[in-house]
Amino acid sequence: MKASKRDFWKFRQYQQLIKKLFSNEEWESFKEVKEIPQETSDRMYDFIAGKIKGLKQKEEDRDNFRLKVLYTGKYLAAACVTIFIGLSLWFVSPKVKNAPTQMPVSSNPQTAKLETIWKEFRNTGTQNRLVQLPDSSVADLSPNSTLRYERSFQKKFRDVFLTGKAHFNVRKDPNRPFSVHAGGLKTTALGTTFTINTAASNHRTSVVLHTGKIVVRVNVGASKPVYISKPGAGLLFDQALQTAELIKAPVKSKPVAETSFHRVGTAMIMKNIPLPKVIALLNEAYHVNITAIGKDTDHITYTGTVDPSKEEIGQVLNVICLINSLSYIQNSEQEFIIQKSNKQTQ
Repeated sequence: MKASKRDFWKFRQYQQLIKKLFSNEEWESFKEVKEIPQETSDRMYDFIAGKIKGLKQKEEDRDNFRLKVLYTGKYLAAACVTIFIGLSLWFVSPKVKNAPTQMPVSSNPQTAKLETIWKEFRNTGTQNRLVQLPDSSVADLSPNSTLRYERSFQKKFRDVFLTGKAHFNVRKDPNRPFSVHAGGLKTTALGTTFTINTAASNHRTSVVLHTGKIVVRVNVGASKPVYISKPGAGLLFDQALQTAELIKAPVKSKPVAETSFHRVGTAMIMKNIPLPKVIALLNEAYHVNITAIGKDTDHITYTGTVDPSKEEIGQVLNVICLINSLSYIQNSEQEFIIQKSNKQTQ
């Protein structure tokens, strides 16, 4: 017989395929015989082997087709993704090309509009910085201070916001008040110079006037405005306690007059010499005893030249008393009394 044991086991591997070759009716109609002629057996073997080969080829073709479909699907999916990305870049690229190089600060249109209108200047250095405002007013900004203002002042108002300390020199404009908002206070001026400090101490804001006039209002509450017109005066506001107190203008001391005394020959040249010292010099030069009565005479000074070799003591006393609304009394040849009175000179 052409089919060997090896062929038998080969056929057993394809048992399921063999069942597909014949229908159930054909299997049932098969009549088993004890011995099949060799020629018939060979034909059966060739027939079954050919069918198995054909079925196997079909299954391999079907599997190959499935793999092709699978790979083709993957390639198509990848191609679709590539095409989608390409189209997206094509549509987006013009926008990216024309997009601004700097991103806007805020996506909120209202916030972006405010940032366009307002400008902020921060002094992060160690020296004062001059900031010229849109109306040509000037702010001398101290270190660690911030000034915020409109890039272009409105027609009716000029408002700036300060954190820290600054000295303002405001350009005069009667139709547009200049106001500084700082530390809970609103300081308004038409044209003047003043200093505002919010960093002097905790929760305290001071405003000091230098020239002109200002109006200071407390932003919180319904307090009345404070008008300040004296140079050096101001207002100190405590934000924590919500209290305000006036800063009085310093009392200017009278300038001290320059004094001098020197001699040229026998002449004594005096400039702004107090009367008690003048009397002492005259007593020594003329060998007399002159006494001043009254405390008012201590504040009188004398400027002039006295030459004992050319002037009598009476002449000298007449001049001193005349220019200072004084009078003198002569008790003897060497005794004189000077006093503040309306009496006629003796």
